[in-house]
Amino acid sequence: MRKSLLLGSLLAALAMFAWGTVFWMTPLGEATVARTLDPGRAHDTLRDLFPADGAYFFPDFPEGSSQEDWAERHRRGPLGLVLIRHAGAQPMGPMTFVNGFLHMLITCVLIAWLLGRAAPALGSYRARVGFVLLAGFAATFWGQAGDSIWFYGPWRYHLMGMLYDLVAWTLAGIVLARFARAE
Repeated sequence: MRKSLLLGSLLAALAMFAWGTVFWMTPLGEATVARTLDPGRAHDTLRDLFPADGAYFFPDFPEGSSQEDWAERHRRGPLGLVLIRHAGAQPMGPMTFVNGFLHMLITCVLIAWLLGRAAPALGSYRARVGFVLLAGFAATFWGQAGDSIWFYGPWRYHLMGMLYDLVAWTLAGIVLARFARAE
């Protein structure tokens, strides 16, 4: 990979990181999540009901229950996916931001590599931006829509996630397209 694409990846990741700050620290990000009626009770109940770190689907299929019992609970609802980590963590601690930025940087390096390979067929700056945006759309649609379809995640949450992702990918494309040119 050319040094210019590595520099472009770094700058694209910085643009994505800045967008994440704007999105998640403003009412836009707040609009993505619902609030519990009693946070303290919800916290204690989750700790009691989900004994170990992990991903839990409910209704689950407990030992000794029949397929029909499970299917009836599924039809009746509620349905959910709970991701639990029992150990606490510093809210938005420095390592969260470091790891988040590394996640964005690695993603940008990967898409820059693909863009570099495709650049000879993409004659214009606009086509290169479109390539990154299309790749980003495919990735976000796969994950966000898939979670709503397969795990019954709320569409509002996932549509806001798609908005966040697509703006991030657009910003990455605007930056990376300047560094990836046909040679």
